[in-house]
Amino acid sequence: MVANRKEFFLNTRFMGLDYRVLLVVIVCTSFLLLSPWGSPILNSDGAIEVLMAFWYRLPDDVYYWGQDRGGSLLPLLSALPVRLLHSDPLLTISVVRYLIMVAGMLGYFTIIRLPFCRLCFAIAFFLPAFPFSDIPWYTIGIEYSLLGILVGLSARILDSSNKPEQSYPIFSHGVFILVSVVAVWVSDAALMTTVLLAAFLFCKLLPAKKHRNNFMLLQSVALAMTILVWAWLKSMAPIKTDSYSNLHGIESAGQSLHQLVHSVIDYLAFRIGDHIVSIGAWCMVMTIAATTLLRISIGVRGGGKKPYHVFFFLNAFSLLIMLQFSTWLFLNGMGRRYFIGVYVSLVIALLLWLQEMSEVKPRFLPAVARSLIGTALIGVFTTLYHFARHDPGNLTSVRSRISALPKDIGIIGNYWNSYIFSIQHPGRVIATPHERDVVRNPLLVQEVFRQPRLFLVRDQWMESFPDSIWQFGRRLERIGKERFMAGSYFCEYRIAVANE
Repeated sequence: MVANRKEFFLNTRFMGLDYRVLLVVIVCTSFLLLSPWGSPILNSDGAIEVLMAFWYRLPDDVYYWGQDRGGSLLPLLSALPVRLLHSDPLLTISVVRYLIMVAGMLGYFTIIRLPFCRLCFAIAFFLPAFPFSDIPWYTIGIEYSLLGILVGLSARILDSSNKPEQSYPIFSHGVFILVSVVAVWVSDAALMTTVLLAAFLFCKLLPAKKHRNNFMLLQSVALAMTILVWAWLKSMAPIKTDSYSNLHGIESAGQSLHQLVHSVIDYLAFRIGDHIVSIGAWCMVMTIAATTLLRISIGVRGGGKKPYHVFFFLNAFSLLIMLQFSTWLFLNGMGRRYFIGVYVSLVIALLLWLQEMSEVKPRFLPAVARSLIGTALIGVFTTLYHFARHDPGNLTSVRSRISALPKDIGIIGNYWNSYIFSIQHPGRVIATPHERDVVRNPLLVQEVFRQPRLFLVRDQWMESFPDSIWQFGRRLERIGKERFMAGSYFCEYRIAVANE
């Protein structure tokens, strides 16, 4: 029986295929269904990075348009092939994003060594359960991909400390510092995570005096450099969002916690309008409970410890505390996407527990392992089912839905019905939100009015198209009938001549 349990975890073939083939299948499936190129739920928030790749210019675009946060790493890396090779901005952004995510996954694989656990992580990261389905197209997915690279580099630094005859890995630490700075640029929240990881490394290097001193010297310089670069980049942002970095008091934090608890209860009590997602939530809770109980029993029997789950549990707990005190999160309704970092950290911590327990091989471990992979697969189903049956009601990519739009047009609409229409042809279909909405890039307003034809989109803006309307200091006259295209209602307008 013990031999069978050991074989279960050391097996590199599943369903008759090498697990590396399955990893490729998981990544490719995710790209086709959930990347910006294939996503059925991509919105104007995600569309902005595609447009930035086409219109990119420094220093104005060091952060995402109209923000002082969210470093524009993806648009920066994509702008070069888009301009020099004239590649499709949407496809380029998607490929660059997935290359970074794969690099992050490989970084995590330096500590997640069992093939079974690697498969579980790949599913959870590339095909996540519905509440966290924004990972493949939202900024936090890149943040935690960069964290994976940092974890891989940290593992290399720790390995060198176990070999006193080796010199300190200055190159690896230098790359570690560089990626840390980039991660903090991409997401302000990464500052806490990178500091936690550095503290974790310092604690593990304490027995190795030579490596510890080198690490402390370099990391002290790195922390100062990170803060200086961070402040410098913030100073270049064309807009300042005061509430984003603000922390509120205990009373508001209590309200945030109350809101979070009620949201979790709604998922578990089947009150979110999608019973399949609620079933998936229950599977997560039961799997976490079963894994925790088994790990506790192993701990009582003297099971060994691996260091990295300490970091990931601390990171998840610290994020939860920080999010409760975040004014920005409170004002934005405690959206589920902000908890992606907690989700990823807990997934990795649980897999590291499972990996540790595989060395002891307790009786119920294969059952718990199967519940983990089963929960991950149910999570995939919850995402696809919710997209197909609830929002948006199908799995057709946004890219395909907007392909019917004519070219060489300008579009004005609600924020959520503007930038998204430009993702396929950013230079020929140019859109902006209307003047009373959030205009992320005022320069595009001028480009909209330079197009041969102009369309307004009334969805989430007005009940019907007026005969005339003022927008951005121009009087627009309706010249066509309402048309339904790309899932929205359009009507053509023209700029009225002054003497009219």
